[in-house]
Amino acid sequence: MNDFTQHLKEGEDRLMQDIRALAADVEALLKHAARDAGDGWDDTRRNLEQRLKIARRELASLEEAVRARSGRAAETAIAWGREHRWELVGAGVGLGLLLALLLRSDRD
Repeated sequence: MNDFTQHLKEGEDRLMQDIRALAADVEALLKHAARDAGDGWDDTRRNLEQRLKIARRELASLEEAVRARSGRAAETAIAWGREHRWELVGAGVGLGLLLALLLRSDRD
């Protein structure tokens, strides 16, 4: 497992923990709201807001890592395409001929 995959896995694990904690806080919030609007409501609401902020930060961090990785992958693909442009042209021509043959055989 490479560093990026490990980082992504750790981020996913943290996000899942945060989501579980968020669900527990929402459940507590609903219990307090159903019981009475005074006791524990403010504490539970603050705790819920804090968990939401943490979950959003974790999600943003994962999103940033994925974007960076996909950007590097795109750069690598473009560089490979520049180095092997004639192979790509040949593959395109070959696929075009194959498609033309398949379409033509459907008419017969």
